[in-house]
Amino acid sequence: MIASNPFSTRYVQPGRISFQLRDGVTIEQLFDRFLQIPTRRAAIVGPHGSGKSSLLETMRKSIPSQYEVDAHRLSSESTRRDRMGARWELASHRWGPQTIVIVDGFEQVSWWAQYRLTRLARNHESRLLVTTHSPMRRFPLLWMTQRTVDDDHYVLRQLLIAYDDDTDQSIDIEEAMIRWREVRLRHPTDMREALMEMYDWWEQKKRPATFEGCRPFLDRVRSL
Repeated sequence: MIASNPFSTRYVQPGRISFQLRDGVTIEQLFDRFLQIPTRRAAIVGPHGSGKSSLLETMRKSIPSQYEVDAHRLSSESTRRDRMGARWELASHRWGPQTIVIVDGFEQVSWWAQYRLTRLARNHESRLLVTTHSPMRRFPLLWMTQRTVDDDHYVLRQLLIAYDDDTDQSIDIEEAMIRWREVRLRHPTDMREALMEMYDWWEQKKRPATFEGCRPFLDRVRSL
């Protein structure tokens, strides 16, 4: 059986690896900070692939049970023709003061859809937490995501450890680290692109081993 790729979706999807905050801040402290914002809304801001979705998923897992979460992860397809505006209107009938509405990719919808959601959340006294690429007016900054060398090493090691636990395959972590540093030089701000390139590297790396595994079979075929 051919082992899976440690950089495949099952390992790198948001929430699989807990987000590590800087300066000793814990996820619980960040959530408490969010609860204390008078406007009941805030934004996690950072460039593409900097870990916004991972932080959002990590926070979501720590939300106490007394809160009801209504989460939306936006894409170009889901936001076409602002269909999200009507969806939020319908969903808002279930919202209340204990509801936390989460929107990943808030900048992908039009200003009108953003206004509708903000108004709906305010009318129902619900809290609103969004991710965006840049700061937004009337959305206090909750956290700015950025990557450091320590963050990179943490993510890579967690991926390889999870892969090793799942597949019982030995991994040369130092070799992966060297490759990772090279990839990050090409993609210094976009973790997602870096992981995609690592996925391709792993696929190329395992091809020789796969071929060697087939060699006895090929030799028998040649002998027929």
